[in-house]
Amino acid sequence: MQMRYSGQKNILTDLLYRPAYRPWRHLFIVTAILATTLSQSFFVLGSSPAIPTGTIYFFGAGLAACTLAVIYVNIYLLAPHFLSQRAYASYLLALLLLVSGLVFAKYGVEYAIFADAGLHRTWNGITVLDGLSNMMLYTICVASTSIPFLFRQLVTDQAEIEHLENKRLKNSIEEIKNRIQPKFLYATLGYAAEKVKAAPRQASDTLFRLSELLRYQLYDSARSRVLLASEITFIQNYLQLHRQNSGGRFSFDLSVSGNTHRLVPPAALTPAMQEILRHHPETLLLEIHIEDTLVRLTGKASGKDFIKTDFSQTEQKLTWLYNPDTRIRKEADTVTLNLHIVC
Repeated sequence: MQMRYSGQKNILTDLLYRPAYRPWRHLFIVTAILATTLSQSFFVLGSSPAIPTGTIYFFGAGLAACTLAVIYVNIYLLAPHFLSQRAYASYLLALLLLVSGLVFAKYGVEYAIFADAGLHRTWNGITVLDGLSNMMLYTICVASTSIPFLFRQLVTDQAEIEHLENKRLKNSIEEIKNRIQPKFLYATLGYAAEKVKAAPRQASDTLFRLSELLRYQLYDSARSRVLLASEITFIQNYLQLHRQNSGGRFSFDLSVSGNTHRLVPPAALTPAMQEILRHHPETLLLEIHIEDTLVRLTGKASGKDFIKTDFSQTEQKLTWLYNPDTRIRKEADTVTLNLHIVC
């Protein structure tokens, strides 16, 4: 069974984490950094006529190279090492130290260029604030390049969560397919033991129905598909035995319409039926209607209000394992399961 990816695919997510778009991501980073550093160089150094234009270009290119070096150290060393271990505080500290070195080197080179041109910069509170703001801006800029790594990690984690959830639900439905509740089994065997002498034919019929249940769960449920008729027979036998075990406190009526010679997943209808019985209805009317790929099970229990009953787990199990179009609709005393079977 293929695992479904729940995220909405679009060009932004492709650009963020798909390997095919890696050259475009690097081209965007290099272009943005080069344009930013050149603009910043002309803003800081271009106001002085004593500083040659070539020096400004050389400083801007050197600053771009150093900034890119810091960015790629973050992409290939810091982010994989710290973020993969969820060590966010250590990552932030290492990143601040790295960016601090870049900012101090930048200011040092700027000071040397001004001094070589005969200009002397004074250090004051504004210079310190400018340096701190530059450090924060560079930190944000460099940290933003970790977004593709974080996004890939998010996608991987989401896929792993869906895989584990899928496995848990599959194990849960396998438990439904392969297990008869011990209470139900003991009550059935106890009923048969009581009837052995008084009504041997009735006891034999009970044991026959029980053997049919066990055969279905041991053999048929191990297959990927079973006949819908077999599933309906299982439900009918189960309800018959449940009526016997209740001592006359439960009655049911089962009607079927449509072509039952269709292949369906095993235990496709059983979870909804068992969830209804869990509320101990006195009377249960079951209708199973088959039309094309739709199998509709409608259960009407007199005196029971299913509005507040939570069928979400049952619906989720069937949705994950069989078809995303599975729907359970609740009314005052009626539960309807719509199951679309993919042939």
